[in-house]
Amino acid sequence: TMSTKKLLKSFIGGNENSKTVIIFISGFPDNEKSAFNDVINNLISLGNYKLISMCLPDMETNAIPKPWGYSIAQVLQAIDDTINHYLPDKSIKINLVIHDWGSFYGLLYENTFPERVNKIINLDVGLLSNPPIKSLLLILLYQLWFAFAYFVSQAINYSLGDLLFKLFIVLCPASFRVTSSEEKLPRPREEVNVSHCYLYYHFWKEMIFNGKKALKPKFPKAKMLFMFGRLKNVMFHDDKFIQKIRDTQGCKYVKVDSGHWIAVAKPQLVTDEIIEFVDSAY
Repeated sequence: TMSTKKLLKSFIGGNENSKTVIIFISGFPDNEKSAFNDVINNLISLGNYKLISMCLPDMETNAIPKPWGYSIAQVLQAIDDTINHYLPDKSIKINLVIHDWGSFYGLLYENTFPERVNKIINLDVGLLSNPPIKSLLLILLYQLWFAFAYFVSQAINYSLGDLLFKLFIVLCPASFRVTSSEEKLPRPREEVNVSHCYLYYHFWKEMIFNGKKALKPKFPKAKMLFMFGRLKNVMFHDDKFIQKIRDTQGCKYVKVDSGHWIAVAKPQLVTDEIIEFVDSAY
């Protein structure tokens, strides 16, 4: 029934009659527009594209009302339901602009529904099959911390879990920074809390308990532009991923002088790259 469908909080803009559809999916801890705001405004002003920008389930709220959040399968289902709700015509192929956990889920969406996706513009989170040990350790440490804080918030006491999460954010050593010093986080810190960390909890739960069968993205069949910020201490992709992009016809990568939130730091560059990639014939 319709009532059980979870529709993601979405911003709809641009030229509603355009057959060129660009769908943005943000990650942690962004709402439906915070990770892409300036890029979306740039594209609206051009008038050539239909734009839908969505965030992951309940990320727009200050506290996630659903106990234990959403599993990987439930998030993927919500993305599919939302896309089908706003674009019932399945003959129209979509272009995805994805960032952070939105990259993880956007790639998973393309792997699951390849016939729906035209091209992918992936910002800053690629595939990590063979990460350098430093990146691996830093990623494991902060992600497992967030997952643990979330577990505590749900299983023991919400405030305690939130304290654990905020302690990490406040004490966060420079080695974990994913933004350069002058870059601001796109979302005010007071809007972010441990309830948003369900993404980490469900990811690690899946990895640990489902092992080889875990739901995780593979390299897409769709042509992909990968843009990554080089001014960060943790890289969310590895050399093998870049090599695969080099070896794949129609794919390209761009190294950007920014931290993790590329579209916030360099909106004009990202806008130009999106337009060139989406409009090109290949």
